[in-house]
Amino acid sequence: MKRRKEPERPVEEIPPADGSIFSTPNDLIRHSTPEDEGPQRHSVDRSKLLRSGPSSMIVLDQYEEEDSLILPNSTVQPALSLSDLCAPPLKPMTLLTQDKANLAEWFTNLWALPVKVDSTEIFPDQFEWFCYQGRVIGFTMDVNSGPFCNGKMLLGSFMKKPLWVDHSAATVFNLLTSSVSVTINGRESRFNPGKSFMVPCGSAYSIQNVYAQPAVLYFTRMITESSE
Repeated sequence: MKRRKEPERPVEEIPPADGSIFSTPNDLIRHSTPEDEGPQRHSVDRSKLLRSGPSSMIVLDQYEEEDSLILPNSTVQPALSLSDLCAPPLKPMTLLTQDKANLAEWFTNLWALPVKVDSTEIFPDQFEWFCYQGRVIGFTMDVNSGPFCNGKMLLGSFMKKPLWVDHSAATVFNLLTSSVSVTINGRESRFNPGKSFMVPCGSAYSIQNVYAQPAVLYFTRMITESSE
């Protein structure tokens, strides 16, 4: 008796949401269609899942008859990643062409050099851009040596980096432009350009740009002993 083949279900298409991400058209940074989150973000998540897999195991056969030998340390120290800072509810996005041009010009004035050196120029394309509650935030990594990394974070007009707990590292921020309101474990502080602040490992914190001018912050993350 032949088994009856069930008809395939049609794929349902979900229409994109309408509406502008910003409340006013004059903000420096706006957004266009969000990027496809599939391959890039899944690859990051998959690498995190495999971190505790077979690579963390050791072969004991060669040590069974030699009790005096010291076994190698099987503890794998986690590597810091830029994706740690851009976890949900942040959503990937792309900048509009005009906004990218305006931001590139702003970067040129912000990081002006007496002598032009191409390798040191900073461009919007070097950042990974995300949106949250109608505002924009960007991240770029400059140095990553595993347990230590540093880079830059840009908060768009009145952008608030949502509350987040970093269970992997302690982070030091240095503010370059604008002014920010920082809340760490429920305690709020205000910082102006040139000021630095530290977020201890395991602390809940948020950062909000309180002005229309973009806020640029340098950050340095370091894995601490208490991060396990």
